[in-house]
Amino acid sequence: GGELSGRIGHHRFDHGRHHTVQSCHVHARRWHKDDYVIQRAYQQEMRAFLERYKRECRENNIDYILLDTETPFDTALFQYLNIRKRIG
Repeated sequence: GGELSGRIGHHRFDHGRHHTVQSCHVHARRWHKDDYVIQRAYQQEMRAFLERYKRECRENNIDYILLDTETPFDTALFQYLNIRKRIG
């Protein structure tokens, strides 16, 4: 709700690790408990979103592959094409 969205602007999450943005650095100790709550809520929402997305892709015979944004596109594409080649 409003409470979560108001505070999430002060934080970013990177692969499940919490990083306090510079503007909140002074208040880091006070925000500690809230940070954990926000992080857990974010992770739960992302898991639910990904599961729903995977299910809907599967139900519509669409290939779903979760990629790390650090994986170069050509590497990811090559791996995907190899999987498709083995499947037939």
